[in-house]
Amino acid sequence: MIYHLPKDYYRTYLQKINAVSATDVQKAAKKYFNYANTRIVIAGKADSIKAGLEKLGYPVKMYDKDANPVSAEAAAAANKPAASATEVINHYLKAIGGEQAIGKLTSVLASGTMKVQGMEMPITIKRMAPNKEYMEMSMNGQVVSKTIFNGTTGYQLQMGQKKIYPLIRWLNIKRKKV
Repeated sequence: MIYHLPKDYYRTYLQKINAVSATDVQKAAKKYFNYANTRIVIAGKADSIKAGLEKLGYPVKMYDKDANPVSAEAAAAANKPAASATEVINHYLKAIGGEQAIGKLTSVLASGTMKVQGMEMPITIKRMAPNKEYMEMSMNGQVVSKTIFNGTTGYQLQMGQKKIYPLIRWLNIKRKKV
């Protein structure tokens, strides 16, 4: 027995459906479909839907994503667009003292993790004024690439192979001329 249905449910299903008359459907509709117990559910941005629904004369109630009632003001605030990337950067610059503060920096450390063919690859980049740089990438705990420049000379170590670069070569690489 599936879902507590009678054993002959599927065998007699079409007969039972065909036994329902248009009058039976009309009676059920009058009993269950009336203004007092009808709900129209519309999902979307309240600020673009609400005015049109109110013109129809229906009471409009708004709920958040967890079905908790919210006021019109709260719904409008929730639909407010997030700050743009430019706004976020401008607020950050203002918080740290403006672009002039960035110009005074003498060192920068950046670190993160990349995914290469499904494997994580940690990366660390350290830069110091005026031309010093250190970059390291590793995979599975092994260093796969390391670049070091001390301001006048530098080298790149990749898979055990070391390439030494003089300042002019280094600057050309940085400018992508080579």
